[in-house]
Amino acid sequence: MHPLWQTGGDKGMKPTKKPVKKANDKHYRFYYRGLRIDPYRIMRIYRNIRDPEHQHAVKKLLRAGESDAKGLEQDIDEVIMSLNCWKKNLAEDAKDAARAARLAKPKTQAAA
Repeated sequence: MHPLWQTGGDKGMKPTKKPVKKANDKHYRFYYRGLRIDPYRIMRIYRNIRDPEHQHAVKKLLRAGESDAKGLEQDIDEVIMSLNCWKKNLAEDAKDAARAARLAKPKTQAAA
């Protein structure tokens, strides 16, 4: 764990007093300057992280290598899979939007 998260600040600031950690509180154990930080709060701060694939990749990156069940390499592979899926979905959405725009245009009648 990065020492900045443990102390709640930098440059000699006093350590943040943390509440007692619950057994199921694994995602909410990081503090910065007295504020509780977790992947979901970070995504709320960065409002452009809206797509589920993007959110999944960010969460995996923030917590990479921390799972006992999976290794760092598997987490990296899952991030890459999520980003590739997001890229594919964005391309499909753009293609669908272009098609919908074409269909929405009124057809011009040929001169008789």
